[in-house]
Amino acid sequence: RAEAANRAKSDFLSNISHDMRTPLNGILGFTELAMQADTLEVCQTYLGKIKSASCFLRDLINDTLELSRIEKGKKILHPEVIDSREILDSVVNAVKGTAESKHVTFVVDVSRAKLGYVRVDRINVEKIFLNLLSNAVKFTAEGGRVEFIIESLGTEGQNLNYRFIVRDNGIGMSEEFVPRMFNAFEQE
Repeated sequence: RAEAANRAKSDFLSNISHDMRTPLNGILGFTELAMQADTLEVCQTYLGKIKSASCFLRDLINDTLELSRIEKGKKILHPEVIDSREILDSVVNAVKGTAESKHVTFVVDVSRAKLGYVRVDRINVEKIFLNLLSNAVKFTAEGGRVEFIIESLGTEGQNLNYRFIVRDNGIGMSEEFVPRMFNAFEQE
């Protein structure tokens, strides 16, 4: 049990460090672009993106510090009411810099979505999207395409159902890996 717990902790730290690299790369990329900006307005746009990615990185670090709660199986969700556009902007800004540096076309399609206020655990939702999108960019070759599509599916009472699609033309996964893809910390 101790060895399994130690392996799980190592796997967790390996995965979370990957999660942290994505917004950090965004911060570094947008900083470089801000330093090359021709106008104050363009520079301020990049600074806003740097701030967003920095806040996301800070939240990931804070979440990582709760490792002892995760080990004890006492992970507590923290739902809050937030504008879904804030979540979208945070995730998109964190991934956009990496996609641009790899010359991967990154498309966000919200044309079929009703964006507004939602009640979610913001950090965990952002982590899920960040994982999916950063892996899509990571495993898509230069000149490839990654799409993040959000669709509203309708309402049930006061609840609005969404579909989130991450689609890419990257390398995919082998059929042998598919049965294991939802195992904790599993990677092909």
